Amino acid sequence: VAPSGTTVFSASNSMTQNSNGTATEVAVPLDEGEYKLYVIDAAGNTSNPSSSSIYRDLTKPEVLSVTSSSSDGTYTSGQTINATITFTESVTLSGVLSVTLDSGAQIALSSLTTSNTIGFTYTVGASDDSKDLTVSSITLTSGSLKDLSENEVTSTVSITAGGNLADNAALIVDNSAPTIQSVTASPTSGSF
Repeated sequence: VAPSGTTVFSASNSMTQNSNGTATEVAVPLDEGEYKLYVIDAAGNTSNPSSSSIYRDLTKPEVLSVTSSSSDGTYTSGQTINATITFTESVTLSGVLSVTLDSGAQIALSSLTTSNTIGFTYTVGASDDSKDLTVSSITLTSGSLKDLSENEVTSTVSITAGGNLADNAALIVDNSAPTIQSVTASPTSGSF
């Protein structure tokens, strides 16, 4: 098993070798990457690479983006905002993923089976406020979040730079009552 295009073969972190001539299984190399299967006969002749690939994945899943299908604008108490978290690869969630928004809201997501997206609806609370709604953190609070190669997120899921909700939408959460800043009158004296 070696990277595609290999012409010199020797066992290493990126190549495995079975020399007994009767292999029914081969070891996957230690390094991450895409590999092909080659057969070398006793005379040293090498076959063409296998048409199928073996992929060694050692990378933990991350959040590629957080987007919203809701219209840009201002939202107040009781209104809803739909959002989607897109991961860098397909994942399985067996537990609870906690999404904390900068408005003060926290959304619990559970049970995702082999998909790279999970959607949620945020209902604006009476005391929630945000000038440009964004995700403060995404944390695995129980269970597991794994990719298809069993690479597991241990706690906090990182969000790719430029991929947060505020980067992709203009959503304002405003539950603050307006305040009077000043009052002026003309003329400045007298009874009104």
